[in-house]
Amino acid sequence: MSDKGLLEQLNRTTETLSHSLTNLIRYASISTEKDDEEHGAQELPESTSKTSTGGLMMVSGQTAQLIRGIQDLMVMTRNIREKWVLTQIPDEKADSQQELEMAKCADLLEEWSKAVLGKI
Repeated sequence: MSDKGLLEQLNRTTETLSHSLTNLIRYASISTEKDDEEHGAQELPESTSKTSTGGLMMVSGQTAQLIRGIQDLMVMTRNIREKWVLTQIPDEKADSQQELEMAKCADLLEEWSKAVLGKI
């Protein structure tokens, strides 16, 4: 995968994670209505119970989406690390080419030194 493709995927994944986290926070909060403060007891009305059940389902869905997004990020970081490691491994052809060029340079230097210094 190219660098541009990785960056685009990273942007999409972080945007998805951001929305999932925002929705997760929104659905996780449950508003409660207080009864008489004298009794100190809190009862949840039926509508709040239905809302909380729906909220739990939404929280579960958003949590699953967060997990998938994090897994995608882990795969991307692995791809980036592999790509980096593979670029750090020297190419044998390039090494052998460098050795040939160095040998040619050494030969040319030796010829030059014989030609220039030998005439002196």
